[in-house]
Amino acid sequence: MKKILFSLVILLSVCGCTTSKLVATKPYEEQKSSAGNRVVANVKGEINGLYLFYWIPLWSGEPWRPNERDYDTFTHYVTPAYMSRMLDNYRRRHKYGAVEDLEINRVNRGWWSLGILWVRSIYGSAVMTEKMKK
Repeated sequence: MKKILFSLVILLSVCGCTTSKLVATKPYEEQKSSAGNRVVANVKGEINGLYLFYWIPLWSGEPWRPNERDYDTFTHYVTPAYMSRMLDNYRRRHKYGAVEDLEINRVNRGWWSLGILWVRSIYGSAVMTEKMKK
């Protein structure tokens, strides 16, 4: 009984890590992308998930609703494809031109639970450029 209660406490303590976040900041003056386009926003995104034995998703932050502490169960959203979609949804919602200079990094942490529970995270940063005028 004590082991089950201890496991439940650990699961609940890491549930806050299973969300998605998106933060946008203003560009610095005259900032250009690597392609030479005018930057209108710098964006950083994060998707976290809790996995059993590294491979089985228990909870994963929902990329469609960042910053709302939403997550899905038994779904694997901690991938570069979902990070790209999350940033592109932000671009479309704000009517920016393109997502450029995308960089993605992954971090996996499971040593604290002897490899049973893993917190997997993916981080992305990009710049949003203005729409091209026709």
